[in-house]
Amino acid sequence: MSNEPHSHHRLLKVGLLIAGLGSMGALIAMVATGIEKVKTGHGLDTYRTFWLIEFNWVAFLVLLIILVAALAGGLWFRYLEWRELQQLRAKYGTKAT
Repeated sequence: MSNEPHSHHRLLKVGLLIAGLGSMGALIAMVATGIEKVKTGHGLDTYRTFWLIEFNWVAFLVLLIILVAALAGGLWFRYLEWRELQQLRAKYGTKAT
């Protein structure tokens, strides 16, 4: 009976992995479709999202570029914070509290 929680956790991890891979594949397919639409001159053609909002392929690609830039900026700030924390630990040491 003690193995049941672990099997549920393992099943959850496998499910999340499959869902994540499927989502990544769908995103790659959508980016490829958007690039192809822009290349053929249909970048401003509208499509409806899952929530029935009209969107176009150029705006979708711009949104992805902004998303990547925001993630890169966040990672850069996180790196700067980590580096500063390492410098403070080297200068003052760490207290065990």
